[in-house]
Amino acid sequence: MNKGNHPIFSPFGFRIETLQLLYLKDTLKRWIWLGATGGYIEGLSRVGKTTAIEMVLNSLTNRSGDLIPSMMITMPERDTKTIRAVHINLCESFNIAYQPRATSDDLTNSWCIHLAELCLIRNSNTFVLFVDEMQRIIPKQFNAFAELHDKMRIRGILLVVIFLGNHHESDRLIRAVGTKTYSHIQGRFFVNNERFHGIRKETELTHCLRQYDNLCYPENSAISYTEYFLPEDYKSGWRLSDQSKLLWSCFSSIKKEHQFESIGMQYILATIRPLLTDYLPALGVERLNEEMVLKCIELSGLHKSQITFVD
Repeated sequence: MNKGNHPIFSPFGFRIETLQLLYLKDTLKRWIWLGATGGYIEGLSRVGKTTAIEMVLNSLTNRSGDLIPSMMITMPERDTKTIRAVHINLCESFNIAYQPRATSDDLTNSWCIHLAELCLIRNSNTFVLFVDEMQRIIPKQFNAFAELHDKMRIRGILLVVIFLGNHHESDRLIRAVGTKTYSHIQGRFFVNNERFHGIRKETELTHCLRQYDNLCYPENSAISYTEYFLPEDYKSGWRLSDQSKLLWSCFSSIKKEHQFESIGMQYILATIRPLLTDYLPALGVERLNEEMVLKCIELSGLHKSQITFVD
């Protein structure tokens, strides 16, 4: 069996459930069920906002339990920030063909027709659009989403637009939207808001580590991730989640030293990967100590990210 094929080594495909993810899912459900037209979620860079949304995309439901179609797009950085640029990005994200000289009206109509067809296929009167990296746009570009909302409403479809942005980088944009000039945008998309965090305490870390003890590979097997790399120790009762006190002690000291608000999931995963797949199998679980954990944290790049995480 090739251990290199294990999901834990996948650069983008390896994801685990966090308590923050579960809270976010409940928040989104509440917004959608109450008929919200939009909202925004902000958090520090690398805490896992984008990954969390990707994990809930195909699980949003209405009050009847029916799946609601949804999609996430990313706003690119552009020198020219126009409403038409937003429409072009939307069409490209949905693989909708358009002519180079297409007007904003042409682009909007094509997108709305495509979206209406998707909703018809899914028998849904609601579509949720997540817009990532909102800090890259300027206030007037929100009008593009307001226009789409209006046009879908005419078709009997509620377009829910939820923006994701980096904390601090989005502050100026949010303040601008709060002015009278953009009160129509504020009312549609910025009444509902939520802050997304990384790992802030030991109980949250324990929940993450428990996934390694419960998730199985190969699929349809009973071999947990922990057992896969430490079969004999696992059979003897050793569990990764039982080591959360030691691990959190190390993360917590770095969190305090650099005044991190939280520890991003990127660095949690990057710490556990060498610990579980290299250090412990080679040296033995009985030698697990603070020095070993701190070495793995160093390998994750967390120390070099301190500017990102200062709040």
